[in-house]
Amino acid sequence: MPDLYRAPEIVLGVHWNEKIDIWSVGLMIWDLFEGKHTLIALMGPPPKDLLQRGQLSATFFNADGNFTPDILLEETSLDKEEENLKGEEKNSLPSISEEDGSMGSRG
Repeated sequence: MPDLYRAPEIVLGVHWNEKIDIWSVGLMIWDLFEGKHTLIALMGPPPKDLLQRGQLSATFFNADGNFTPDILLEETSLDKEEENLKGEEKNSLPSISEEDGSMGSRG
């Protein structure tokens, strides 16, 4: 599996199970559909409990759970990154609340 499609559990050195396959498939679909590698920028850092379990978390994240200064990500949104859907199809995408990370309906 190319590094690009690896689940956070693999990258961080956390015990993993078959759920990592869903992450990889999701990234591949996004990459094929949009041709972009921006999913981590859209979703933000992994949950702190995952980072605490990761043997390699300090390589990528500081003690507060934020990316280390040498990792630069542009702020973005699903609305900004998604370019292939139009009209009602685009409106049917879930929105992600920046305040609490919850998903909701756009329409």
